[in-house]
Amino acid sequence: METGEREDELVIRRVLGERLKVLAIIRSIVPRDDLAEDIFQDLCVLVLQKRHELPEDRFLPGWLRTAGRQLALNAVRKHANRVAQLGDQVHLLMDPHWQQFDGASTSALSGALEECVRQLSPKARDILRQRYTDGVGYAELARRLGKPVGNLYVTLSRIHKKLAECILWRIALEGGGRD
Repeated sequence: METGEREDELVIRRVLGERLKVLAIIRSIVPRDDLAEDIFQDLCVLVLQKRHELPEDRFLPGWLRTAGRQLALNAVRKHANRVAQLGDQVHLLMDPHWQQFDGASTSALSGALEECVRQLSPKARDILRQRYTDGVGYAELARRLGKPVGNLYVTLSRIHKKLAECILWRIALEGGGRD
C-alpha cells in the first residue's frame, strides 16, 4: 500500500470513529435515515478532497459536525424539503454540548446507550423498538398505542431525555469514555 493510500485510510478511520455522532447531527436536520447516510458519504468524500486542509485531530470532531450540518442543510434546501427542523441557532447552541463527546469512544457511547435502554420500562423499550428499529411512523405508532400523535411526541421526548441523562451519567462515571 502506498503512502497516499495509507494516509487516506487513516483519515477515513478518524472520520468513521465519529460516524455515530455526526450522523446524529445530520439526522436532526434531515427527515430520513437513507438521506442522512448519503450525506455522511458525501462528507467522507469531502474529507478526502480536503485531507491536507483538515484541522489537527483534536479539532476534527468540530469540523466534521460543522461540515455535516452544512451538507445536511444544503440537502434540505436542494430537495425543497419543508419539514420541521431545528434552526441554525439551535444547532449553534447545541455545539458546546456535542463537544463533551468529542473524545468519547463510540463503543463507550453505544455501551452506555444499550445499558440505559435496558433500564427503561418494557413499554418505553417497545415504543423505541417500534419507532427506530421497525421504522414505524409517528401517526401509525400513535394509532397502535391508542394515543394522539401529540402525546406520542411528548412520550418520546421524555424517553429521549431520560436516555440522555442516563448516558451522560454513565459516561461521566466511566471517566468520559475516552479510549
